Amino acid sequence: MLSSLLLRQAVADWKHSEGVKAVTVSDITGHFPASDIQDALIESLSEIDAIIANGRITKKDPGTLASIVELSGHTVFMKRVNHRTKKPHHLLRYVLLPSRGYTNEVAALRLAQHGIPTPRIFGAAERHEKGILVHSFIFAQPIANAIEVADFLSQNVGAPSQMTSLLHRLGAFTKKIHDAGLYHGDLKLSNLYFKDDELGVWDLDGIRLFKNRPSRKYIERDLGRAISSFAQSIDNNPALTHTDIAITDIMKAFCEGYADQDINIDRIFEDIKTYWFKHTTLKHFVVR
Repeated sequence: MLSSLLLRQAVADWKHSEGVKAVTVSDITGHFPASDIQDALIESLSEIDAIIANGRITKKDPGTLASIVELSGHTVFMKRVNHRTKKPHHLLRYVLLPSRGYTNEVAALRLAQHGIPTPRIFGAAERHEKGILVHSFIFAQPIANAIEVADFLSQNVGAPSQMTSLLHRLGAFTKKIHDAGLYHGDLKLSNLYFKDDELGVWDLDGIRLFKNRPSRKYIERDLGRAISSFAQSIDNNPALTHTDIAITDIMKAFCEGYADQDINIDRIFEDIKTYWFKHTTLKHFVVR
């Protein structure tokens, strides 16, 4: 509950901060911080659905439409989330909490304050019908030449010693996120990226804010997600499955990088088995 209150307050403070413009265009309300494309983004709201649909599509499914768009000489990542496809309890969440665009905004600012690379957010908006949230919008700066850690793993890592080195880096980076007072919520390898050999993080939709560090429950949940994602990336890549590495090795190396003596490896492993791998069958690993 405390993290929810902190998130609501952080968004409210940001909306009223210097340079942020609040606008309403038809059934869409948005907030845009000062930037070179602030006015262009505001003008785009009247045709935003068509603009996103006509961009270079990066994701398209019933719940999400995302694309890269050229707008007034600038390249912008735009994403529309369709909340009509969500379950009722997800809709109720946004009665009390900010939608995903605003969550991304305040999370990105918190990460930037702590020197953690993440895409800059140019603005956020919501569409309501009869008082119910139906669409949320995120506008962000694309990261040129970034490579997802999932792709980096398959292209650059082969030997167990290389995997251990990468896991140490990922563990240390995850600790930086937690030290910044953030729980990510979906810390899979496709949400982590390398840019000029520096790690960064994106897709901040599910974050929770904390005054200091997240509670032990959330720390271990993030670790379990990252470790299970690493194992799945190896399991799904024929070029890597020949390597002599086990899930317990992955977990040990990740936690060594995280460097927190209070981490309970047994509890993380149980979380991996009962939560992250509950509905997943691995071809080359036995989870037991």
